[in-house]
Amino acid sequence: MQRYQEVEGGVRERGAAAVEFALVLIPLLLILFGTVYFALYFNARQGAQAAAREGARVASLRRGSAADACARANDALSGVPIENPTVSVGATSDASSGCGSATFVCAGTGNGATGDAYVKVSGKVTFAIPLSITGPVSISTTARFRCE
Repeated sequence: MQRYQEVEGGVRERGAAAVEFALVLIPLLLILFGTVYFALYFNARQGAQAAAREGARVASLRRGSAADACARANDALSGVPIENPTVSVGATSDASSGCGSATFVCAGTGNGATGDAYVKVSGKVTFAIPLSITGPVSISTTARFRCE
């Protein structure tokens, strides 16, 4: 009884399946790990965007200070896998004010404030994908709300 098959010309195919599996396994694992880590990156980016929106919403209120906006954004960042996140608030798109300021971002007169409130959230996410390049990936997102 033969344990392996012979094809035309007497060539043996013993072990061919193991070699084919080994050749397919590495690209398959790269695709699998890449998909998982893309999902983790997308989750972190979505969390940063949500935190920036929450902070900008608070800053856009007539009595919303930069400190209140930063506190709300930092609360929204809890549970988001971003290393050392930084939050900045401002009335321009660079959102250059720090979180310690008690000034009102949307200080207006008359019927309401004019302009926009911006909140920027940035940080890094570190991934270690086997058989691939590893290192931190930067995330930065800015949210804008019209002052009310």
